[in-house]
Amino acid sequence: MKTNQLNLLCKKIFRWITNKVVVHLNICSDWDLSYNQRRQMLKDMELHDYIALFPALKMPEGFHLLVKHFEIMYPSSNKYFDLKWPSIKQGIQILTLEKRLWKDGECYNDVIALMLLPLLFPPTTVRSGKRSWRPSKLEVSKSFILQVNNPSNIHQVVEANRKSAQQKKSHCNHLQ
Repeated sequence: MKTNQLNLLCKKIFRWITNKVVVHLNICSDWDLSYNQRRQMLKDMELHDYIALFPALKMPEGFHLLVKHFEIMYPSSNKYFDLKWPSIKQGIQILTLEKRLWKDGECYNDVIALMLLPLLFPPTTVRSGKRSWRPSKLEVSKSFILQVNNPSNIHQVVEANRKSAQQKKSHCNHLQ
């Protein structure tokens, strides 16, 4: 296929995936073909703007597209996490039970394991000049996984988090 034809096809595919919501085989293959263009865009965009551009990413099945992107970007690490995750998840569960962050017998799954992971480590002190700030474990946990009840609210949640971080930064700078 000639370069001009390939570029035209990529543009057509790109227009298609920016308007499709349902994740199915067509969008998955087109997602692969548009990888280079999307990767370049992602370098110049905020994540919430990128997600807003592709409606399929807002759907529950949208994570499959992010997995595909990761697998193309890091082919040598393909499936490594899948192989190691069960033992990592079990380790997180054991440690959270020992530290009484989790009760035995309660529902435990991948999402809960990831949400509990930052609670196993002490928060790191953030330094700004002569002043410093130490986030709470809850703040660290919320910054590790963004929890949004409604995907259409992601922009508002990100903006609220950004404002909170700016206020903390300006407070530290004001104290200097």
